[in-house]
Amino acid sequence: MKKRILSMLLCCLMLFGLVFTVSADPDQPEVDPVAHAITVTTENGTATASAETAFAGTEITLTAEANEGFRFLKWEVVEGQIEIADDKFVMPDTDVVINAVFEKIPEEHSITIIPVGKGKTYSVPKTAVAGTEITLHAEPDSGWIFYGWEEVVEEGVDKVTIASDKFTMPDRDVVIRVIFVKESSIKVTTDGNGTASADKEKALNGEEITLTATPKEGYAFKEWQVIKGNVEIKDNKFIMPDEDVEVKAIFAAEHKIVVLTDKNGTASASATDAIAGTEIVLTAKGNDGYYFKEWQVIRGNVEIKDNKFVMPDEDVTVKAIFAEIKDAPNDDDMNVKRDIHFVLVKTDGNGVGVAYPPYSEAGTKVTVVAIAKPGYKFKEWKVVKGGVELENKSIATFEMPAENVILEAIFESDGTEGDKPTPPDIPKPDKPDTPDKPGTPDKPGTPDKPGTPDKPGTPDKPGTPDKPGTPDKPGTPDKPGTSDKPGATDVPDTGDTTNVLLWAAALVIGGGVAIGTVVSKKKKKEES
Repeated sequence: MKKRILSMLLCCLMLFGLVFTVSADPDQPEVDPVAHAITVTTENGTATASAETAFAGTEITLTAEANEGFRFLKWEVVEGQIEIADDKFVMPDTDVVINAVFEKIPEEHSITIIPVGKGKTYSVPKTAVAGTEITLHAEPDSGWIFYGWEEVVEEGVDKVTIASDKFTMPDRDVVIRVIFVKESSIKVTTDGNGTASADKEKALNGEEITLTATPKEGYAFKEWQVIKGNVEIKDNKFIMPDEDVEVKAIFAAEHKIVVLTDKNGTASASATDAIAGTEIVLTAKGNDGYYFKEWQVIRGNVEIKDNKFVMPDEDVTVKAIFAEIKDAPNDDDMNVKRDIHFVLVKTDGNGVGVAYPPYSEAGTKVTVVAIAKPGYKFKEWKVVKGGVELENKSIATFEMPAENVILEAIFESDGTEGDKPTPPDIPKPDKPDTPDKPGTPDKPGTPDKPGTPDKPGTPDKPGTPDKPGTPDKPGTPDKPGTSDKPGATDVPDTGDTTNVLLWAAALVIGGGVAIGTVVSKKKKKEES
């Protein structure tokens, strides 16, 4: 039996040897496997491999440990075709060199939050390294609201930018101030004669609040009264304090303002309705040939000064009174305000002066002429009233201001001692308008016939005094050389003096004719 078993084993061995012989490459020599080296380098820590050498296909495990202040970052393959995953790799059929990379652990900085006001706050995280995103949280207490974040830094240090309650951690500690402010209420009431409101019911300290008041018919808003709160209301606005505020709108009844005239001009007031205490400005303008004279108070306890009055707690009616320009006040009352203004030319007694036109509206071109008596010459114009500017010439022009004008012509000796002066070449004054050609439409003596109704007597024949040359004989009263009798050479010829003064008088009379023309036209209008 044993022999059979041994024979069968022998046959199997022979068969196996035959198969191995047939399958083996007779041309390929047998080679023993080679183990390859594993090298691990590092800095700022230690690193090892599970074997220093290994055959191809062997799994190798790597281990890294950082020094203090450092942390493992990654493995770098210096030599060998391997892939490291989870600190492991499969050994190739070559040597392998691996470097363990460590990095310095960045310093963590603190985040401190200081609340201003009442509320809760915190940050996530509470400490962090540079570059970390930090999220801030703020929860105000009841009656308070979150206002904002602000970093507290030293001078010269740039603040972090906080947007949507987040910021990026810098490479330093951070101190953040969170501001909570108290929200206060605003209450608006009225006296019952209108409605009022504020643009907000609640507001923070420092906010601007706008108030609105609407009176009911027949009333006007008068003022705001502060019932509660330290506020000052200006132009219907105030700055919210750190406390509740209550204000009250006060209205007042409006009263009527009626402006009448005597039909010789137009007049108006700055308002047709107003409450007591309102300043009212009156305006009056005379028709052609008329000037504003005065205001008459028909109704209401008011005092009109400089065309203004303060509205009383009642209706007011005033009347504008006008007067004809020919009846206008003289230079003793030149401060009377009117639309037609006068030019008065005075002299120092050594000549005469005239203006054309003698009265006009503001903006009118006015010509003034100064004529020296014999032995004198024109020196300068002195502006007594009116603030006009004109050249120091015997014939000068200026633009009429919106006020009366008083000028004085100043003369000085010409050293001629009686030489016959030659009247200056005076240009014809500007003709105001075609309709006002003086002399043509108005025969002065015809329309008024002043002597007919009253029969005053022989001396008052109306036609006689209006002859320009008869009543005024300008050379007779002045006789400049007679009263002083300075000497024979100081007495000019009567004819020369008369001619000069007559020429001046003609200018005056010419202006008077123009005035008479306007007045006559007005009278004709009234009679018609």
